[in-house]
Amino acid sequence: APDSSVSEATSIQLEFKYLAHVSKDESLYRLAEHSMRAVDRARAKLPSHGHRRALPPMFINARTGDFNRGSTITLGARGDSYYEYLLKQWLLTGKREAFYRDRYLEAVAGIKAELFRHSEPEGRAFIAELASGSNFSPKMDHLVCYLPGTLALGVHHGIDPTGEGGHMEMARELMVTCFEFYNQTATGLSPEIAHFRVNPSASSSSGSDLYVKPRDTHNMLRPETVESLFYLYRVTGDAVYQEWAWQIFQAFEAHAKIPTGGYSGLENVGDPSSPRIDKMESFFLGETLKYLFLLFENPSLFSLDEYVLNTEAHPFPIMSPEEDWLVYKGKGGEKDQEGSAQERHADVSGVHRGHEEQEDGGEEEKEGEEDAKRGEEDEEEEEEGEEEEEEEEEKEEELGEQKGAVTAES
Repeated sequence: APDSSVSEATSIQLEFKYLAHVSKDESLYRLAEHSMRAVDRARAKLPSHGHRRALPPMFINARTGDFNRGSTITLGARGDSYYEYLLKQWLLTGKREAFYRDRYLEAVAGIKAELFRHSEPEGRAFIAELASGSNFSPKMDHLVCYLPGTLALGVHHGIDPTGEGGHMEMARELMVTCFEFYNQTATGLSPEIAHFRVNPSASSSSGSDLYVKPRDTHNMLRPETVESLFYLYRVTGDAVYQEWAWQIFQAFEAHAKIPTGGYSGLENVGDPSSPRIDKMESFFLGETLKYLFLLFENPSLFSLDEYVLNTEAHPFPIMSPEEDWLVYKGKGGEKDQEGSAQERHADVSGVHRGHEEQEDGGEEEKEGEEDAKRGEEDEEEEEEGEEEEEEEEEKEEELGEQKGAVTAES
């Protein structure tokens, strides 16, 4: 089956929406929205029990538009940026797309109910997976360590202001766990994946609740933990997050730096003499070092209120709510822009009507264009002057009398 990952379908939206904004080309916005709406329609077909509709499986069929319900539910590889971009689309467009704010809130509630767990006996917070869509697995990718930062960013922008939803509490707890990915290894660098003990009586091991399987010991210089440390430090001002970031940076310097230039990953973070991986991923420069730099730079250089970083750490200026040109143009002004998820969905469906009708054959789109032209003609007629309006009114009255006469005769 031609499956695409959820993150593939939902990781272009910030880029296309900003491009649409600066180019004034709304078709780019429609392309990005069309993909999001297809995912949302597939989401509505998922089982309604619990919070499962808020947690899409990692694979979606590109032809049918339906999720592969037997695929894993994860916030790691192939699913991560879907959740990240729910919040960031709302932020990028000046908090006018309330639909995405509401979907983000639903997703976090689902994560908390279905995936957020604590190990035993140490009580380490982690985000589990649902293998095959339903089987609990205490496995957490390092990739998931973006989540504490996303949660903190949402709190900074007014999400969960009372703390009732537990967003900041989750962020702090998960941040500790993500730091321990590094702190517990011999090199001070994180493995790619960790597992957690949730039933200690079933295991004779007396080691840490957090453990690493042999095939997951490699490090690829990933940015997610320092990304979240950046957001947690900016939102809380707690210097411990800078201290942890500095410790991680020193580990990169000690074990990943190449004397002749550049950095490389390690095959085994548990072995200080581990062979190197002969590769430096582009995200190490584009994200890992960028977040480390911002962690220790004056906050005035980069404001969380003026910019939003995409999933590759590229900054986009946040659109002003007062700007005349909006990527989303609802029919009811401010009420629609700040309305409920249901109202928002209905209005944006209207924005996409032309694009979707084109896929259905184009006939209804042509009718829509004709209606739009007729609407423009009507506006021109209204502007012709009071005299013509009076003449039209007289004609309408005469036609009304004639219709009345015909009706009386019949």
